[in-house]
Amino acid sequence: MYIQLTNIDADTKVLCTEAPMRTGPAIPTVKGFQFIFQNESDFPIASNPDGSLTKPPLIWGTCDDDADTALVGVIKTLTQAEFESEKLQEFNLRKPYPSWVGDIDTMSWQPPVPYPQDDKQYYWDEQTVSWKEFTP
Repeated sequence: MYIQLTNIDADTKVLCTEAPMRTGPAIPTVKGFQFIFQNESDFPIASNPDGSLTKPPLIWGTCDDDADTALVGVIKTLTQAEFESEKLQEFNLRKPYPSWVGDIDTMSWQPPVPYPQDDKQYYWDEQTVSWKEFTP
């Protein structure tokens, strides 16, 4: 089944939006969970004054059909169509420039022109669809 999770405290199992994750972030122990992607387009996520997060980082994956989805940190189960729609939305939010070419299987975007292989630093210039040497 398709599932969406968020982080909990590794020891206390409290949601990341309810209290700081003092013993580190963890994901709920869902039977058969396999990570597929997370919402990197929202990073970094701000913290509240107490150290808890202002909104949950989201993690999508699959799990066994008989997995307990009532665990703290499990946000929802999804149909395949819902999962694919949310994956496509996250993929498109990550697109850095209109000219870049994406691979939804790896959730990555590549420039149409490879980065130069020398010791210089470059930045992407979308107007010319090319790498420009960075000069301070």
